[in-house]
Amino acid sequence: MGSISIDRDALLGAIKAVASVVKSRNTIPILGNLLIEASDGTLRIIATDLDLICEAQCAAEGDIATTVPAETFRVAVEGMRAGRIAVTDDGKKLVMSHGRARRQMPVLPVTDFPRLVLDEDTHTFDIAASALNRLLASVAHVQSSEETTRLYLCGILLCAREGALVAVASNGVSLAKATLGGAEKARDMPDAIIATKTIRLILSHIGSGSEIVTMQIGANKMAAQIGSIRLVAKRIDGTFPPFERFIPDDNANVLAVQAGELMHAGDAISGMVAAEGKAALRMLRMDLAPDADLNLVARDNLGAEAIEPIEASYAGDPMNIGVNSRLMRETIRMFAESSALRVCPRGPAAPITFRSDAEPDLVGVIQALQV
Repeated sequence: MGSISIDRDALLGAIKAVASVVKSRNTIPILGNLLIEASDGTLRIIATDLDLICEAQCAAEGDIATTVPAETFRVAVEGMRAGRIAVTDDGKKLVMSHGRARRQMPVLPVTDFPRLVLDEDTHTFDIAASALNRLLASVAHVQSSEETTRLYLCGILLCAREGALVAVASNGVSLAKATLGGAEKARDMPDAIIATKTIRLILSHIGSGSEIVTMQIGANKMAAQIGSIRLVAKRIDGTFPPFERFIPDDNANVLAVQAGELMHAGDAISGMVAAEGKAALRMLRMDLAPDADLNLVARDNLGAEAIEPIEASYAGDPMNIGVNSRLMRETIRMFAESSALRVCPRGPAAPITFRSDAEPDLVGVIQALQV
């Protein structure tokens, strides 16, 4: 109950910051609501799905404590004119007014709203928003979606290794790793697998203008403070596979190629063979021979074929290897287009590593396919 006066744009911004947490369909009615609390000049809007809670703050005059349907509230505020609006809750309904405009919606008791409390014993460290964005965004594309069988791969492993903060993701057939050196404050943090939805929310808020992000890692939960946004989320149970053994050392087979050139070639021929929509592109074939340009070949199940020569240099054993088109292109996107890639194949059905001397903090690994 209570009432507040608040700027419409500030309120709408806070709602949008947390709205993605609320699922479109809920069997538990309270999970479709936002918790609204205001006191001491600050309004807090909170959303949860039981695994994750997100809180946004903005300035407001007055006191209030209630819960309202998330989508109804967002649409109502979005439809109000700019300026200050009055929000009043009488315990049965919430009423918003601005001039003669009026919106009314049902409420549910605050006591029904579930809370997610961070572990008491946590490891806390600060990290630049740009550095955290590079760590997570570089590997996020590899996260698995197989929640029923390998839940521990449905997220990103954040861990400390030899004074560096490391982010790793894998879907079982490819792997990506990003490293931030000089992260001494994170040295003693426990390994934590952060769920995909939490990762997506963190990345969406990192660009909100906050220069520093405060991370807290506990035994069962983690938290991130990004400017006026605070996230508390459950960690994924389970143990991430020992990723170090899945990243082979470079070998004598080395392909040197510009990332942009390889990406352009892959996009061009993949689009050609799958242009009809009914065709299925099974893989790209890389024809490697010493002192010769790289030939990238695509062939679909209807017989269409495309060959694209790429200016590159290769030293090592001649071989023809297959690669998954999507996984290769996603791995290349980890690097800047102008980066000179060092691609090291080991042979058919063996891991292929992607590295760049210009970006030594990144490593991509995909599984080669039999031709």
